[in-house]
Amino acid sequence: YVSYVSFYFNRKNYSFWFNELVTTVGMPLEQASAFGSAMELSYGIGKLVAGPVVDTATSPALILWGTLAISSICNIFLFSTDFYVLNVALWSANGIIQSAAWPALAIIFLNWFRNAPNKGTMYSILSTSQNMGSGLVPIILTPIVARFGWRSATAAPGMIGLSVAAALLLLLEEKP
Repeated sequence: YVSYVSFYFNRKNYSFWFNELVTTVGMPLEQASAFGSAMELSYGIGKLVAGPVVDTATSPALILWGTLAISSICNIFLFSTDFYVLNVALWSANGIIQSAAWPALAIIFLNWFRNAPNKGTMYSILSTSQNMGSGLVPIILTPIVARFGWRSATAAPGMIGLSVAAALLLLLEEKP
């Protein structure tokens, strides 16, 4: 649950830095808008490939841990340079990497709750991680950005994600 909330932190932080690209950095709106398209297109295309790839993987837990770690690293390094193409590529890579998270999480979930009589209830609870992530992003990032500036809108979620990824590596059991 917490892992997928962390993915949302690393994907739904866009509104905290988009306007700053235009107003503070002076990036033309057309260029800044490419970040949104890059994420959504790469994430969507990645979803078409990620399910079958994860289905054939030997360790969905490793995929979940690895994708969160890589997504977090993409966020930490996003805007660490002024090289536009590199930043768009990092944001696009974030989308592609994140596309494997839900299939990996679904397999782990099914390993744990395949025959549970309350599988629907448990899946409903798991799926609220998306809403929780979207809801917590502004609550947590607003004071961080106010204190440390707009670039912290990518660095802070990246650090949170790396912390959760480390916990997953140590604690996540793929099967009961």
